[in-house]
Amino acid sequence: MTINIAILDYGVGNLRSLTQAFHRHPTEQVNVKVTASSKDLCSCDLMVLPGVGSFPQAMRSIKTQGLFDLINQLVIRERKPTLGICLGMQLFFENSLEGGSQPGLGWIKGKVTKIPRRENCKVPHIGWNRITSSGTFLTSSLQDVPFYFVHSYRVECPEQFVLGTAEYGEEIVAAVAHENLVGLQFHPEKSGKKGIALISSILNWVSDCKRKPQ
Repeated sequence: MTINIAILDYGVGNLRSLTQAFHRHPTEQVNVKVTASSKDLCSCDLMVLPGVGSFPQAMRSIKTQGLFDLINQLVIRERKPTLGICLGMQLFFENSLEGGSQPGLGWIKGKVTKIPRRENCKVPHIGWNRITSSGTFLTSSLQDVPFYFVHSYRVECPEQFVLGTAEYGEEIVAAVAHENLVGLQFHPEKSGKKGIALISSILNWVSDCKRKPQ
């Protein structure tokens, strides 16, 4: 079975390493495109919102490229499996305080706020943190495993959506899940073998979704 992956091209960086990480999935053939094409997005098995950049800029780009209505239709009406990474995860939520109050995609209830400065906790948060998982299909891939973080803003959302947390002066949401959405605050593509194993778990979930009758 081939898994078709569309990495949404809305002007953020770090797409090469993410593309390479998906190609390292061991059990399925993977076809990856960095694209803003409606044809590619509609036909893919997994839509990915990558994330290196600012929340306001990303939302502006999604709207000016005419992607806003399309990706909302794919996620909300067609229930397409969708992965958000770092900024991409933050875009899932209702609003962000980065650059003033900015509306997000609103797929999950919650907001994005600045990480508070604390003693021995610099902002931005850069480095490796262990994650405690709260018990879903990704538990074995996340539980007590270090992943690589680079971010200055954090998600605040109801506990029911929290897939995993990390400690950084406080408990920070590290991963979320809701229906056809999975979000990761960290970068699996920069997290070595454990990151690749996590990506493989996500693609196994996509394969299961693909096998289910529509």
